[in-house]
This record gives sequence, C-alpha cells and structure tokens, in this order.
Amino acid sequence: MDADPLQTALHLFRTGDPAAARPIFARVQRANPTEAQPAFFLGACDLKLGNPASAAPMLLRATALPRPPVQAWLYLAMARQQMGADNWREPLTRAERALPASLLVEVARCWLAGGQRQRAEQLLEHRVPMDVRSDLLRARLARRDADGSAVVRYASRAFQSAQTPADRIHVMTELGVGLDMVGRYSEAWEVFEARNQQRWTRHGLPPDVYPNHVQHLLAWWRAHDTLPAAAPDDGGPTPHFLVGFPRSGTTLTEQCLTGHPSVRSLDEKPWLVSLFAAIEQERGWSFPKDLHRLTPDDWQRLRDQYRATTGLRAHEFLLDKLPLNWVNLPLIRCLFPRSRVVVVLRDPRDACISGLMQAFDHNVSMIQFLQPERVGALYNSVRALGERFTQIPGLHGSRVWYHDLVSDQESTLRTLLDALGLPWHPGVLRPDRAASNRYISTPSRDQVCRPVHTRSVGRWRNYPQVVERLGVDRWVHD
Repeated sequence: MDADPLQTALHLFRTGDPAAARPIFARVQRANPTEAQPAFFLGACDLKLGNPASAAPMLLRATALPRPPVQAWLYLAMARQQMGADNWREPLTRAERALPASLLVEVARCWLAGGQRQRAEQLLEHRVPMDVRSDLLRARLARRDADGSAVVRYASRAFQSAQTPADRIHVMTELGVGLDMVGRYSEAWEVFEARNQQRWTRHGLPPDVYPNHVQHLLAWWRAHDTLPAAAPDDGGPTPHFLVGFPRSGTTLTEQCLTGHPSVRSLDEKPWLVSLFAAIEQERGWSFPKDLHRLTPDDWQRLRDQYRATTGLRAHEFLLDKLPLNWVNLPLIRCLFPRSRVVVVLRDPRDACISGLMQAFDHNVSMIQFLQPERVGALYNSVRALGERFTQIPGLHGSRVWYHDLVSDQESTLRTLLDALGLPWHPGVLRPDRAASNRYISTPSRDQVCRPVHTRSVGRWRNYPQVVERLGVDRWVHD
C-alpha cells in the first residue's frame, strides 16, 4: 500500500478535519479493499461528519477484515446507536473486551448514551483510569443527578490536568454548568465567557454568513407574499416538523412526543435543507429566488428523495426536529402541504442565555452562540421571520410554550396531541424514560434524561449583565 496518501489522510483526521480526510481514505480503500485500516477510517470519517448510515456498513466491513483497528467495534456500535438501530450492544461488548483501559471511557460514554447507565458506572468505577475524560463523564453523570457540587468537583479536578484546547473547552463547559447549578452565577458567566472567547478565536468560519442569509430571507419574503406553485399533494407519506429557536425546548417537546407509540423522531439533521442545497449546486440556482423554477416533477422528486432518505413509511407519524427549520416553513408548506408544524417558544432571554452556555458544534449558525450580541441579533431575525411564516395560508401550525410544558405538562401535551391528530397516551409524560433509551445528539441530552422540572424558567434573572447585551426585549411581552 502506498503510505503517502494514507499518512496524509491520517494526519487530517487526527487534527480534526474528517471532511478533507474522507476522499483520500475513499481512494485508498478502493485501491486496497482487503485492508481494514482504510475501511475503518473511511467509516470513522462518515461517523464524525454525521452520516452514521453510511459509516455503519464500512465499519462492519473493517471488523470482518484481518487485523482491524481496535476501535472498529466501538465505532460500529456508535454508528448503529446514532441510527437508532437495536443491534449496537454486541459490538460495544466486543469493544469493551478488546480495548485497552485508556480507551474504555469512550465505551462507558457509549453505554450511557444508550441508556445503560449502570454499565457505564461499573466501567468508570472498576476499569477506567482517572483522567480528564473520565472526570468529564463523571461530571455529566452528576449533572443528570442535579448534583451541582459534584459537577464542580469533577470539572475542577479535570481542569487541573487538561492539556489540549479541546479538553479545556469541554471542561469549562461542565465547570460553568456546575457553578450555575450551585448558584455561583458571576463565576459561571466568567467561565462561559472565557470559553466562548477561546472558541471564537478558533472556529475559522465566516461569522456573518448565516445572519446575512436570514436577513436575506426576511427581506425577500417581505417583498414576495405568495408561495410558488408546487406539485399537487401526491397523497403519500407526510412528515411533520418541530421547529423553534435553539434552546427553546424543542428537544424536551420531541422526547415527550416520542413517548407516544405512534411517533418516530429523526435525529437532528438538515434532511430538508440538504435536498434543496443539492439542487442549488446542481443547477446554479439560489433559493428562495428560484423556487418558481421548480417544475412539478422537481417537487415530486424532492418528496421521493426525502422519503427515501428518512425511511418514511406509510401511515407513520414521523417527526423531523431541527430548530432552525423555522426559517424554512415555506419550503415545508410547498413540499408537504399536509405536514403539521410545531413551533416551540421560550422566553427569549432564557433561550439566548442557555445557548451561550452550550458548546455547540461549530457551523455558520451555531457560532452566533459565542457572543451575546450575535445570539440576540440572530434571535430577533429568526423570530421575525418565523412570525411572518406562521401566517402562511394553509400551514397547519401549533405553538408550545416551554414554561407551559414544564409547569402544566399534561394539559399542554393533551392540547398538542389533539392538534396533531394523535390520541392521548401517558407515555408522553415521561420524556426522561424515552430519552434514556435513545441516542440524542444535541446538548439537551443530559437535561431531558431527568424528570421535567421548572428550574430553568427565569434563569435570565441570574445574568442581568448578559441580558443587557442581548437586545431581545421586543419579544419579552409574549
């Protein structure tokens, strides 16, 4: 095997650039189909890029070849888990037997993500060495137990030994959360602000792309009040959508709904946007300006592609949850006229401050959550656009307020289920049980694994110095 391209790809992968490494691994794998290493790293790239469905077959192939990397079983389990498949436990058990102690914290993390907390705790207690990663996992477990003092203790210890910038950022996230939980708000904000500043200097993305995109959408739709003509509804399977500003309670609402036996929820992925982006790239178009150029056959092809990609089945209630699809409601209305849309709303001060506390993956939208002024400006634009779109004729929309959901859960969910055409089921009252048994990719995963509570309502009052910088007062009267 020619080592040069493989070494180049390995360097890119290990320095955090799987997108650049993937095409090189793909070429190496095609040239060396009986070698386990390129197959493993090709699958690992797909997993890190958020494509578990394409990662899983390649990782399974790697495990079947001679001398697979020791992490192959772990990555296969992670891919299957993220796909929502049930067959992730067997490869994870193999990984637990084969991996050295230094890597077992990742196995424990995977057990926890799959709802097997006791198995994760046994590994931490008996086999995982004490280091930054294990203390971070202990802090996360303490967070699920609402034990802020333990979160601070583990995160403080991890901070002393954190060596890399990435480790320090993860540790600062847990430390800030713990300080907030124990009421040390000034210290918590100092930690979050320092962490966000570090992330801001390292993200390397054009900061104004997404805000400009939202502003462009707002200006365009103000000038064009009518939707383009789409193909007639084909009567086929129809998805439903859950939207809102990030950190407004969309994950909690989703987990409540997935407690209903009729509801299947997709992991948070841009399924809808990617379809339109592919046509834009293929034809050199720009949406929404060129929406009118889509033919009835184009619209039908988009529907068919969405159904095939998401595995949407007839008579299934599929919930596509992606908060910022709020700005794409016209696309939803044209593509699936019978879709029901749930908009989740929260006090904008709480939503923005909660967002500033998270360590979102970097992309052009989420980097706005690194500065109060930016996240406030984004909220204003997204909310204005969303409010305009909720007036679209024929849109089947429902609103859920976060404070209603956490303070009067049963009444709020009965009203929502009725609007969605679903019968009442008591399973919706225990989102923590639903969340504990499925993979959740968003930062809300630890919160929704606890019983519903009201402690996050009015959190903004603890951070007056941040509220002043947000500039979202126009929406507070809601």
